[in-house]
This record gives sequence, structure tokens and C-alpha cells, in this order.
Amino acid sequence: MSRTAFLAVTLLAAVPACKTAKGVDIEASALVPKDASLVVGFELDALGKSPLGGTLASSMAEDPETKALFDGFENCEVDLEHLEALVAGSFTSETYMAVIESPGLGEESVVRCIEREIGKATGESSGIIMFETKGDVRITPQEGGGHLIILNKNAIVIADAPWDDEVLAAIENAEKRNTDGPMATMMKEAGSDTDVWMAASIGSMERAEFSDVPGSATLETVLMKIGLGDGVTLDASFGFTAESDAEQFRTAVPALVGMAKPELPGAGLPADLLDTLEFGGEGNSVTASWSVKPDALAGLATTLGAM
Repeated sequence: MSRTAFLAVTLLAAVPACKTAKGVDIEASALVPKDASLVVGFELDALGKSPLGGTLASSMAEDPETKALFDGFENCEVDLEHLEALVAGSFTSETYMAVIESPGLGEESVVRCIEREIGKATGESSGIIMFETKGDVRITPQEGGGHLIILNKNAIVIADAPWDDEVLAAIENAEKRNTDGPMATMMKEAGSDTDVWMAASIGSMERAEFSDVPGSATLETVLMKIGLGDGVTLDASFGFTAESDAEQFRTAVPALVGMAKPELPGAGLPADLLDTLEFGGEGNSVTASWSVKPDALAGLATTLGAM
């Protein structure tokens, strides 16, 4: 055997054989770190079929990394029709994590394909992905820190450092999972049949952005659920520490909306766009509901796209 052939055989022997870990079936929300302050969930197919989908797609295409990821999904024949995602982040840091689910997405061959496609799109060499087994899952380190985790055959997790340690701990130990507290409650209320939802825990920095709105001084949580179809429906709830502040907010916001209505035509929006926006609730909670008719949705999408 030649020296070159001998080295090739030696290298191949040193590469671990592809292993299949047991995998873990777990709700994506349970893996969200407990200090996450913003969580967004969505079903890709619902977004794509909505008139707002084109606006969102254009926005995503402006980010090279996001475009490369979704191009990789498409080129590697990922089932986009059934793709669901949850993305968590923090208002005070750039740390993030995401759980992406689609039939077959967690196969190592699919993950390797996506990595290659992203490398082609970004002009970077993807190299060889080296997976290792950690408990019941397979993991591989990411450039810049964190890990990509194959949760099971249909789901992957991308976790930034230092959240990757917390996510891995939650996978291994049920006691470490996010199942109580304000954020966990909101994620449960969002439900599994909501097209798009957003949950936020509001801190002092975020409250400062609402300082001109009466009652916002003790605003603590915000949950928005969006239904997509021919039109759009929005159901939101705002949680306050003090009932008096909730009452102030419940009274003040409709007045502010009324002041904004005359400005809508000048922005290219229907004059009656906000007529269906209603506020309610009791105690520490303020609720809001809004529906946008199909004939107004195209104009709204165009205006949002231009912003």
C-alpha cells in the first residue's frame, strides 16, 4: 500500500461512524432559557400563503444569513409546508436560541446538506461537521460558540453561548425546563394552533419606550397571537403589576388610537383600518382584538414593505 493510501485509510478510520442517538420528544417552549425576554413562534406555510408573506420574505432576503438558511432548506428538500419555528432572545443581550421542526429535518444527512448549502451561499467553506452524542441527542459546536443540537429526527436546536449549556441541561433534566413563570404561562396561552405569536417580558428599558402612555409604568408582559388567512386577526394581552395602571392604560390607549386615525390616509392606509380595534380586560390585564379585512390587507402589506 502506498503511503498516501495508508494515510487516507488511517484518516477514514479515525472519523467516528455515524451514530443515531435516541432523541428527545419535548415541547420547544420547555427549552427556552428562563431569562429569555422575547419569544416568537410561527408556522412557515401560514406566513407564505398570507399576503403579508411576500413582505416578510423580502425583509428576510435582506439578511444574508437568513436567506442562506432558507435557501439551504429549499435546496436540501426540507418539508417547508410543515416547518414550524420558535426563536427566543433577550432585550439586554444578543444571545438567542431557536427550535426548528419539520419532518426529517433532524436527519444528520439533511443537517450536513444545509450546512454545505449555507457555505456555498455565504462563500465560506462548511468543512466536515463532527457530531458527538451527548445523552440522548447529537450535538456539534458552532463557529463563534454555541451548539447545533439534533433534538430528534424531526427537530433541531440552534443555541448561542452561553444559552447552549442551559438548553442542554433542560434536554437532560425535566426539572431544568421552562414550565413556570410569566414567560412559560404566555407560551402556553399562545397554543399550538396559532399561525404567529410573540411573547415578551417587559423590563425597565422597554417600559421607557412606553413612558408617554399612561399606566405603562408597571407593564410587565405582552402576548400577541396573529391569525393569518384571507385577512389578519390579532389578539393581544398586556399584564400589569398594578390594577390602577392597567385601568389607566385601558382608557388611554383607545384615545391615542382615535388621535392616530386621521393620519392613516396620508400613510397610504385605509381610513377605517383601526375601526375594528377594541380594548377590554379586567383587573391587572388589558386585552385587545383587531381584524384586518382582505381588501385592506394588500395596502397594509405594501405600506409595511416600504417602511
